[in-house]
Amino acid sequence: MYVCNCHKVTDHQIKEAMDNGLSTMSELQAELNVGTNCGSCIEHAIMVMDAHQSEWANLNYDLASQAA
Repeated sequence: MYVCNCHKVTDHQIKEAMDNGLSTMSELQAELNVGTNCGSCIEHAIMVMDAHQSEWANLNYDLASQAA
């Protein structure tokens, strides 16, 4: 799904960039240009980032629980 229509950035691209170490909106803007034109997608991009971070936190919790 497109998050940034101006630069054709998808939620998948944002998640992939985060998996590769980017963790802030500034870093995503520098790497993908998301939110650097009209800015209307910034809130949506942050929501995608937050959801993806939560997915990783839940996965890490599940893995830690299984190891215990």
